[in-house]
Amino acid sequence: MKEKITIQEIARLSGVSVSTVSRVLNNSPSVSKEKRKRIQDVIDKYQYTPSVFARGMVNRQTKNIGVILPDISNPYFVSLVAEIQKCALEQFYSTIVFNTLLAGPESAGTKNRLAEEDYLRIILEKQVDGVLVLGGEIDKEDLSDRYVQALNQLHKQIPVLVIGSKREELDCLFVERDLKKGVTTLVTHLTALGHRQIGFIGGEEGVKITTSRVAAFRNAMNNFRILFVKNGSSCRIIMYQLVMMH
Repeated sequence: MKEKITIQEIARLSGVSVSTVSRVLNNSPSVSKEKRKRIQDVIDKYQYTPSVFARGMVNRQTKNIGVILPDISNPYFVSLVAEIQKCALEQFYSTIVFNTLLAGPESAGTKNRLAEEDYLRIILEKQVDGVLVLGGEIDKEDLSDRYVQALNQLHKQIPVLVIGSKREELDCLFVERDLKKGVTTLVTHLTALGHRQIGFIGGEEGVKITTSRVAAFRNAMNNFRILFVKNGSSCRIIMYQLVMMH
């Protein structure tokens, strides 16, 4: 096992300054090939691994990204998180996933679930460079004042990116999905196949995405002059009924 070595010792053995070694460790292009090789030879010889925490203190970066989502068991979020992790690793970032459906401490039981704004505060303690919000509270038609305040406060300290529709009361960045195009394309495809009785299972009421999808579906059905019949049953009830029918 190789003995531990410090960045100061690497600088001494390489015949360069500590700042030069630091630039090499951070992949700075401002170091000559000759000096870079001398430093790398010492690093390889002693199998030196820089402290992520120490580098974070210097660069004010942790190389961690927080990901907030409402249900990690949902196949949609599973595939989305997998792609996020893949892209993050390509940039040498790790991801910390916060599943907001999880309860608090086991001893507290399910009655004391953490609210999403509590997760936003916890994230700051985990030392991340940025946060991706993939759904959950952010998708509701009406946001609580506590949630808005907590998310805006978080964005003041680290970048926050939301996958969803823009909310005027929030200051963070948004990447919007074209929900109308997706629904319209599906209805167009089904009608082209000769279908006229087209059902729509689009999510829970009170969720902004559901409202947008239903509006797009109604508009697409009207364009093909197909009667839109509203059914107030929840998605779970409808899915259960369909399963029982087959």
